Parts: sequence; C-alpha cells; structure tokens
Amino acid sequence: LEVSPGVWDTQSKISRTPLHTAALHGCLEVVEILLRRCQYVPDARDSCGVTPFMDAMQNGHIDTAKLLLEKHKANVAVADKLGALSLHRASVTAQDVALCFLVRGQGVDVNQRATSMELTAVHYAAKEGHAGTIQTLLVLGADVHAKDAKGRSALHMACAGQ
Repeated sequence: LEVSPGVWDTQSKISRTPLHTAALHGCLEVVEILLRRCQYVPDARDSCGVTPFMDAMQNGHIDTAKLLLEKHKANVAVADKLGALSLHRASVTAQDVALCFLVRGQGVDVNQRATSMELTAVHYAAKEGHAGTIQTLLVLGADVHAKDAKGRSALHMACAGQ
C-alpha cells in the first residue's frame, strides 16, 4: 500500500477482495489497515454473494466482525445469493459464539428463514450434525419444531444428513 496505493483494488476470479480474505482468516490488524487506507465498499460481495462480514462470522472471528460493523458499517441483514444470512452460515460451521453475538448483540431473529427452502439456523446445524450448536440455538430461542418449505423439521435434517 505504501509503494503502490492502488494495489488494494483487485479481485479474484470469484470476485473476492483482499478484505474478504483477511476477514475470512480473522487477520484483525490487516482488516484495520485495509479499512483505514482503502476504499472498499461496505458489504462488497463475491460471486456467491458473500461479504467480508459473513466470512468473519462463519469462521468465528468476532473481533473482525465487530470492526467491520463499527468502522465499515457492514450490514448484518445481508443475504448471500442463496438467501442465507450470517446467522445461517455460522450455524453450518458451528460458530456458537458468533450466533450469540448475532442474536443477543445485533438483534438478529434466531428463527429467520433462509433460501427458497425456508430453512432456519436449526435446520442448518442439524443437517451438519452440530448438536452443541443446536443447544445454543435453542437457548437463544430457536423453534426446534420449525418446518421448512417441504415440511421437514430439524430432526428430519439430522436423520437424513441433508
């Protein structure tokens, strides 16, 4: 950035920026530098609709996510191209602390539906076999009896592994 100030303005073939990569890996200091010196658009999306905030949340990098919210004005309500929010992505990867941060700290509805299949965070956690995450979601107020668009509950997802 010192030698070539415009070097930050680059994307991979799938539209991921250096900010996406730094957030994904929880490189807080790098994220701070990129936000301070570069003109990244808040909620810049890759080809799948994933934002740096989503990357941080699904990998449990709470400090990075907080920085993106406070300094970059990231939006917790942004969905990816399939319709999944950070809440759902964190459920898939069993990021319980991130789920608590989203629901308790950011006011995200734990029963928010995602995709055309109308899946909840509990559906995602059950599909992946994350029993501990299901417990966390229940404590946060998740409806274990919620049905998706095909009438399946989280138990159906857990039994089928899908």
